[in-house]
Amino acid sequence: CIGLYDEITFEESDKVEVITDAPIPADLNLVTKAALLLKEFSGVIKGAKITLKKNIPIAAGLGGGSSDGANTLKGLNALWGLKLNSNELSRLAEKLGSDAPFFIGIPSAFVEGRGEKITPVKIKVSYSLLLIKPPFGVSSGWAYSEVKDYSQAVDFRQILDLIEQGDFVSFRNTIKNDLEDPVIKKHPEIADIKKALLERGALFSL
Repeated sequence: CIGLYDEITFEESDKVEVITDAPIPADLNLVTKAALLLKEFSGVIKGAKITLKKNIPIAAGLGGGSSDGANTLKGLNALWGLKLNSNELSRLAEKLGSDAPFFIGIPSAFVEGRGEKITPVKIKVSYSLLLIKPPFGVSSGWAYSEVKDYSQAVDFRQILDLIEQGDFVSFRNTIKNDLEDPVIKKHPEIADIKKALLERGALFSL
């Protein structure tokens, strides 16, 4: 169960209108982009009043914007009665961002390529994770642009087995976040947070 989530409501209207409490410029708001993308793709003449309440921090690497965009496609698909299937919505979501297709409807998955290769997985156990958000944001585009060499691909089945077994020590030694090094170089506070967590008994910190 994830307790941190944004809230989006959709109402009928004669024009596309996005109302939000978040300081996101209209041209960067993936909710607006998704609505206009779907309207152009479908050719509908209807509009929608979309209200977005942001609870997921912006520029936190949590996929908040991408999930909002993907769920806007799903919400308007229902509101406008378009009856597009998940594959069609996923192809549209690719135009919003590499991680947007994941949010179309799969709760757990391994994602490859640019985000278009999605393999559903079923995780049978649950764990509590501690999320720490420092008082600054990091642009995903900038972070990816700073990575020169990516780690070799990992064995997805092995990773899933480690999660199922709760073997997070081996998990820690198997997987790496390639974005950490450039982000820590710019924001050394993250290294301090990771160190403090491990000193207090965390099995891993990414």
